Amino acid sequence: MPARPGYDAARPVFNQRVDARPGIIARCAGVSDVLAAVGYAREHGMRLDVRSTGTNLGGLDHGRGLVVDLSPMRGVQILPGQRLARIQGGVSGGDLQVEAGVHGLAAVTGGLSLTGVGLMLGGGIGHLSTRAGYACDNILAVELVTADGAVVRASPQENPDLFWAVRGSTGNFGVVTALEVRLHEVPPVVHAGLMSWALDDLDGPLHALRDWDWASENLNLLPQLGSASLGGRGALDVFVCHSGPQDQARAELDRLRSFGAPPAEDTVAAMSYTELTFRFDDAFPVTRAAVDEQPVTALGDDLVDALVAEIREPAGSGVRMIEILTRRGALARAPEFPSALRETAEVPTWQIVPGSWWTDAAEDAAHDRWIAGVVDLTRRIGPIRDGCGHPNTAGADRGPDRVRRLYGDRYDRLRALKAGWDPDNVFAGNQNIPPARSPSA
Repeated sequence: MPARPGYDAARPVFNQRVDARPGIIARCAGVSDVLAAVGYAREHGMRLDVRSTGTNLGGLDHGRGLVVDLSPMRGVQILPGQRLARIQGGVSGGDLQVEAGVHGLAAVTGGLSLTGVGLMLGGGIGHLSTRAGYACDNILAVELVTADGAVVRASPQENPDLFWAVRGSTGNFGVVTALEVRLHEVPPVVHAGLMSWALDDLDGPLHALRDWDWASENLNLLPQLGSASLGGRGALDVFVCHSGPQDQARAELDRLRSFGAPPAEDTVAAMSYTELTFRFDDAFPVTRAAVDEQPVTALGDDLVDALVAEIREPAGSGVRMIEILTRRGALARAPEFPSALRETAEVPTWQIVPGSWWTDAAEDAAHDRWIAGVVDLTRRIGPIRDGCGHPNTAGADRGPDRVRRLYGDRYDRLRALKAGWDPDNVFAGNQNIPPARSPSA
């Protein structure tokens, strides 16, 4: 509560733009604490939000609600023979990878060590995604506290509808207190780092990104246009990870460098996968931030030209970037276990994700306008495809129309399941899915 010692220390989140003052922050050390917090919120009619760890750009409840803070729950158990991790709800990607790396294994988490369970539940693209899919695809079971105060396990065999709904809807169906996550073998050394091309030399790398037949699924590329790259001149930055055999890695990385002009900067080197997990954390400091997204089914020259023009715009005190993420390999195949995130094989899709990081509060509106402008021009140029977005890259709290667009034809099923599991919409945080019978729907 606001008057209690430690309240102000518990309030800050990754995005310094968020200055929320919830009525109660319940720092939970275990499932019994979560049960007590959910029961209290339900009894007193309080809005309930969940805080795990990581880089969510929303934040704690802005009103007088209750926040379930899972950050003390960071236990990790690795079962190497089963290639399985059992983790608590407050675990970060770094926590998980440090333990998995001891056994030559890795999980699909985000591109930073800071990302956590919230990212995994909402999608999650990282350095293994081309060969292993979304983080969400690699969740094998969850334990959650539901709105009626029950501790429920959901898996393909137990409560399969809830298992489908939880993966891809973040915190809409309960407080996820534990997960079982599939792990993947990685070599002792991967080849990883950053390749950057000047904005005037993009023909080669764009050709490489559009035509992936030359590369195996062991090569994972996370491209983005960055305003501050190459000394502020701007660049196409490609975060690279090759987790295959070393001979294959060298050949495919040399092939990437051979498309058009060579990269102006190239930091790719041999390192452990655990080292890679922490490698880029400093590039995303705690500051003011905002992000949004728009999927398209083709990366045409006219769209690229428009995005490059946007990234050249003055950014004030901030840094701007536009992620251009492609779904290929395991990201495009049908998942083993369909989820609210995705159910079938994907048509070729690019995720256009504009984001800003800045320090001056007076620039808030300018950065919001820039992000909205990038989304608008992307929708105008297209070709767009709705219904394949990600809750954790869709910005802060969105209204019903945006959430419906996020899920497409899965939205009505989610609302029907919400009516069964949370009819009073106790879990009404970011990207809220209202129950089917809710008057606010």
